[in-house]
Amino acid sequence: GGTFTHLLTTTASNSSNITFDSSYITTTYLDYMIVFSGIKPASNGVYPNLYFSTDNGSSYLSDYQDARHARNSGGSDTHSASSSSSSMGIIGGNSLGNITGMILNGKITIFDPLKQSGTTDARTIFTGVIGYGTSGGYIATVNVSAMSNSSTAVNNIKIQMNSGNITSGKISLYGRKVS
Repeated sequence: GGTFTHLLTTTASNSSNITFDSSYITTTYLDYMIVFSGIKPASNGVYPNLYFSTDNGSSYLSDYQDARHARNSGGSDTHSASSSSSSMGIIGGNSLGNITGMILNGKITIFDPLKQSGTTDARTIFTGVIGYGTSGGYIATVNVSAMSNSSTAVNNIKIQMNSGNITSGKISLYGRKVS
């Protein structure tokens, strides 16, 4: 127990979004990790977002909180936060670029989305570390934490750009059993 097990890798190919549904978000695992490799957006200057669903993707929650702290190679610090937003941002204040060589890599961990720890009144929280090429041609790193403003169990996770598609890259889902 305690190690992450690979569940699925999805290859984006001009995809509007990537989802992991209740076929993968099950009571078999307590925590989940999503790994982003070589993610490239169709448009320059976009922001990738995460969404949680409590009804396996029929609808997505629309009230979240997030805090992001970032720095880019141009020396700019960009910090952003929201106490009520319609999505959870996973990058800092510099937008994601699609110019040559600009991609997004990183990982996020989602803690106990199905409320198996006896914390049924807790909100679903994720933390992550992301590195990405900005629309201005810099490399940026961001530490992010976010949560839904609902304590209902989450059984579907969606990744989507705020505009346009995900042209290419791989997104992998891992689950962690605790025995």
